[in-house]
Amino acid sequence: MDLGIRGKVALVSASSKGLGRAIAEELAAEGANLVMCARGADALRAAADSSRKSSGVTVIEVAADVSEQAGLDRVTGTAFDKFGRVDILVTNSG
Repeated sequence: MDLGIRGKVALVSASSKGLGRAIAEELAAEGANLVMCARGADALRAAADSSRKSSGVTVIEVAADVSEQAGLDRVTGTAFDKFGRVDILVTNSG
């Protein structure tokens, strides 16, 4: 399926496992570059590495708790520093 999002930038919170990871993987498979974030750095790194290898898109991972302002600032700051924009935002955090 072609969703027309190749080259777009997607930020997916809580994307190291479960529904967030599945969403991130599908967005990457469609060609969207990713900013993935989650609280657990190890699981996040593994998920990001997997998405990079399977899709070939740019994947940036940021270990952060987006329920806190500092974490939210770190994630969004990284996205804008790297890509200059966010086209798709998936607020998957609980």
